[in-house]
Amino acid sequence: MSKLEGPRFYDLFWKVASIEKRVTRLENAYHQLDNTLDPEGWIGEAFKLQEEDLETIKADFKRLFWLDFR
Repeated sequence: MSKLEGPRFYDLFWKVASIEKRVTRLENAYHQLDNTLDPEGWIGEAFKLQEEDLETIKADFKRLFWLDFR
C-alpha cells in the first residue's frame, strides 16, 4: 500500500472536501446577503445621485443669493 492509499490520506481528502463545501456555502450566503442589501449596487448609486443633486442645488443657491454654504 502506498502513502496515497492509506487511511490518513483519505481522511485528509474528506476533510479538505468538507472545508471546500463549507467555504462554498459561506460564499453563496455572502453573495445572497450582498444582493439582498444592495442589489446591483443601486443603493450606492442612489446616494451618489442624491449627493450630486444636493451639490447642484447648493451651487444654484450660491449663484442666486451669494450665500456660502459650508
